[in-house]
Amino acid sequence: MNRFEFGRLVASLREDMRWTQFELAEKSGVDISAVSNIERGERRTLLKDNMLVKLADGFHLTSMERMEFLFAASGVTETEKVRNEDAPAKKRFNAKAFIEETGRRIARIAMPVFVTDAFCDILAVNHCVIEFYNVPKELMQTGNSVIGGYNEMSYVFQANSNFPDIIGNDSLERLALINVRYFRRRTLRVRCKPYFPYC
Repeated sequence: MNRFEFGRLVASLREDMRWTQFELAEKSGVDISAVSNIERGERRTLLKDNMLVKLADGFHLTSMERMEFLFAASGVTETEKVRNEDAPAKKRFNAKAFIEETGRRIARIAMPVFVTDAFCDILAVNHCVIEFYNVPKELMQTGNSVIGGYNEMSYVFQANSNFPDIIGNDSLERLALINVRYFRRRTLRVRCKPYFPYC
């Protein structure tokens, strides 16, 4: 993630909280000019560790969200790795073949399995998921016509879900909180993408 993308991420997290730049500066203890520069992707503002920690505190990020936030601020992309000269040449990645093979493998697992992308949109599931969550056929058929229609959260918390009956209403609130925290952490680095506000 480059500085400009990180700036959009900070702006998006701020907007999620419905804060102005001034309010973020006030809540985090980071100077408002620094907040403004970060959001614009200005290179003249150094992303010092203490400044990033203050922003993470201001956003009330969990430990796992902080890890994603600091990694995003580092400017290292997921594809950038230390070069190994002795490593054999990599094959070209075939996403369609990967999903098909993953689908064949998870079909044999006798418990619910989701395969999701960075937005927590479902790429593949096994039959256990459909049975466990009592997913209506309409939801599966109309998912591709609605933004976020295949989002994991839609399936777990859809109206006809067996989820509350299976885990018990006493555990529902705790498990819902765990799911929401997982969703927030997994999607933190894509929060600034145009797709995200519709999920």
